[in-house]
This record gives sequence, C-alpha cells and structure tokens, in this order.
Amino acid sequence: GDHMAGTPAYAFYGHHKCATMWVSTLCAAVCGRLGLRYGAVYDEGGFDGDLAAWTAREGVQFLGYGNADLGYCRDLPPHRGFHIVRDPRDIVVSAYFSHLKSHSTGAWPELLPHRERLRSLSQEEGMLEEIRFRGRSFRHIAGWDYDQPHILEVRFEDITTRSYETLLAIFEHLGLLRGDDYRFGARLPSALREVRAWLRGRAGRDLLGGPGKQPRLAAPDLLTLAWRHRFQAKARGRSKGREDTSSHYRKGASGDWVDHFGPDHKALFKELYPGLVPALGYAPNDDW
Repeated sequence: GDHMAGTPAYAFYGHHKCATMWVSTLCAAVCGRLGLRYGAVYDEGGFDGDLAAWTAREGVQFLGYGNADLGYCRDLPPHRGFHIVRDPRDIVVSAYFSHLKSHSTGAWPELLPHRERLRSLSQEEGMLEEIRFRGRSFRHIAGWDYDQPHILEVRFEDITTRSYETLLAIFEHLGLLRGDDYRFGARLPSALREVRAWLRGRAGRDLLGGPGKQPRLAAPDLLTLAWRHRFQAKARGRSKGREDTSSHYRKGASGDWVDHFGPDHKALFKELYPGLVPALGYAPNDDW
C-alpha cells in the first residue's frame, strides 16, 4: 500500500457546472488531512498546454482538472482518478443562470461579454445563446473515454443526491480509504493527522513526518469533511431543489431542463450536439 509512483497519483476530472468547485474544495481538504499536494487547474492555460510536465514541475500528487480535455490527460503517468459528468441539458440551464448572475469573472474575462449578451436577451433567447456557448465544454464531454479502468465514472446526480455513498465509493476506488475502520473508534490517529496538518501549515513542512506508508482516511473522517463542505452549505442553507437564481450553487436538482427547454431549445441542442444525451445514458435516443 505504498504511495503510487509518478506524479500525480490521483486525479479528479470535472466539467463546468458539475459540482466542480465543491468537489475540488473537498479533495483539497482530504489532501490537507493526508499530507498530499493538491493542484487545481481549469484549462490548458493553467498548465501551459502540457499537463504531465506541469504536475511533475509542481509536485502535484492529487490533480483537480476542472474542464477536463482528454487530449491533455493521455500523457499523465499511471494514476487512479474519477470523472464527474452531468445531464448536459441541465448543464445548460445551470450555466445560463450562473453566467447571467453569479459566476465570478475574475479568472475568466471571456465571461464578461457573454454575460452582457445574456442580460440583453430574454430568458428564452438567452438559453439558446447558452446552448451555443457550451460548445467547447460539450466537446470535452463527448470526447472523453468512459471506459478507462483506472477512472471511476461518477454522475453529478449521484454525488448531489447520495453524496456520502458516492464519496465513499470514489475514495475507495482511489485507494485513499482505510478499509479496516468503518467504526467511529480509533480517533487518535485522525487527531494526530489534524495536529500534523496544522504543524505543516505553520512550518511549511511535516515536522512529525518520516517516510512511511501512504496515509489513508477513515470513512468517518471523510464523511465529516464532506459534511463540512456539503452542497447544501454552499447553497447557504437552501435545501436541494429550492431555487435562488443569484446563487452560484443554484439548485442541484436534476431534470431542471424540462422547465426551461422549449421546442427551439431542443431543436438547437440536437442540431449542435447530436447523440450527446443518449451517448451519456440520459435518454434512450435523441427523441427527447
């Protein structure tokens, strides 16, 4: 059970509006607890077009790649990871409200003209515009390889409705879960890890650490972190399904597209992204 060779050893692959920020924050928290170096990037600009070189240079042990483009992942050393995808019709609706109201433009100046355009349009027209604007992201989703044995495929719908079971499955797959301890005993090791993480933060290095086996997290500790960073808390206390269109974490419910897609939206979506919805298993064919 030693640390996997190569950098990174672990990876989270996401896409825009697939709980990426929430999951990335949780992965960073887990890495803080385990003493792993977490590195998050959102597009090729963040790693100068060479993901493998960037992770090696930065010493990233756990990679978070927010707008995952398979082309850049191919050169990474052997690792274990997970990939989150969502019904692309719900992505459109979620992205529309986020881009209209709440999404930060700090690191994404291209969003400013898009936001101005959305604000000048009716919701119906704006939703059509957002369908067009999703082209690059949907190419990444369509071009992903869903049959990589080292990558666990996860649905956004599962991670938001069955968070704890799904997170346990993810970290079990990564090999970062202590299999021996699904009990709430053995508190001392996790308390020691808290102290060690705190000391490392203070000193910039691990004062207590020596080489040794790859640390793992006990299930209760993972679930505690998940609870601390839970989706509902990010949505400022709103329960799933209640809507606040100005919040970055707006709704989290699946099937939202049904309330917002008219015939024109359906037609444009199928014209631009034929076969995408059935390919991902969200409909039997394109007759939705």
